[in-house]
Amino acid sequence: PCQNGGQCKVVGSAAYQCHCRLGFTGGNCTDEWLTSDKYGKLSDSVAKIGPDVKEMKENVQNSKEKDFNQIKTFLSGLEERLVTRVDASLSSVDAKVDKLSKNVSS
Repeated sequence: PCQNGGQCKVVGSAAYQCHCRLGFTGGNCTDEWLTSDKYGKLSDSVAKIGPDVKEMKENVQNSKEKDFNQIKTFLSGLEERLVTRVDASLSSVDAKVDKLSKNVSS
């Protein structure tokens, strides 16, 4: 007597009890859980939440892209500063080597 994949359990000599699969309810598992009149308000709430979840996902994705671009910009600026410092250090080292070379040659 249990429908929609519900499991029937014998209770006593002439009775049974259905254990319904997820999504179904009722004595014989014939009512869909989210669409039954008993849970109508829940079904309406789920329908209203759907667009909000989609919007939240889009906001998270946009936030991730924004954060990524900010990090990328920061790292690019950091790279430029590091290259400038390395170049300055190398120039300083070159100048010292030239000075030492002149002192040794003299």
